[in-house]
Amino acid sequence: MDTIASLVVVVACASAIAGWVATGTELISYAGLQIAFAFFYSVFQGYAPDTDLDNVRNRVVGILFGLIVTGLVFRYIWPEHTIDRLRAALRQALQQLARLLELPGSDVSIEKGKAEADTLLAETSKSFEQARRYADLTVFEFEKSPAGGRMAVENTEGTLSRAERLFVTATSLFSDHALDEWQQLPQTARIAESELRNAAAKRIERVAASDELEDARTNLSTAFARWTETMQALQVKNSRVALVSQIVTEVQ
Repeated sequence: MDTIASLVVVVACASAIAGWVATGTELISYAGLQIAFAFFYSVFQGYAPDTDLDNVRNRVVGILFGLIVTGLVFRYIWPEHTIDRLRAALRQALQQLARLLELPGSDVSIEKGKAEADTLLAETSKSFEQARRYADLTVFEFEKSPAGGRMAVENTEGTLSRAERLFVTATSLFSDHALDEWQQLPQTARIAESELRNAAAKRIERVAASDELEDARTNLSTAFARWTETMQALQVKNSRVALVSQIVTEVQ
């Protein structure tokens, strides 16, 4: 190939492959960048075709050597484990979920509570997405790890799955219908539900802080019993009551 047309065809094909890989997930995107560098460095060596493959060999060897050095550094000198980032993201998501359950308060206007809830819903959803992404990446780290390491990952992923289900249920509390039912509740019922949700939030915060104390369980059980008695006494039966009961059951 010694014409500009053939050069354009070759460059276009190689660039398309490199660009397709580079626009993939973060697991393979860097490979696309290296494909482009290796190809351009090999082809554009001068103003005429070159049959010397030394530059191609050196580039490939350089990439492999860089991967080996990077792997050794992150393995022995400066270890970075995805499980640690997963736990941090999950902790943040649980803390945001706890704050979400505290809304709306019995003494806060529904408009203000709805605005705060919308902001928290977006932030919590983003935290759960980040945690789920890290959970997918832990497979590569602990695929050949001892049973203890895999069990730790499984336990963390189990907590993440339960927290995600709880978040989906909690999101339903802020639908227009659920908020209308909240406004229609008697003041006594509002106070009882608010105390129950606060107790559930405190228990989630304890889980996020890895501080499992018995008083968190006791306070939640006491608040749940008090709320149940209040709702039965007032004969309140609506979808919000069912949602709150489901949330508390999942938290327990």
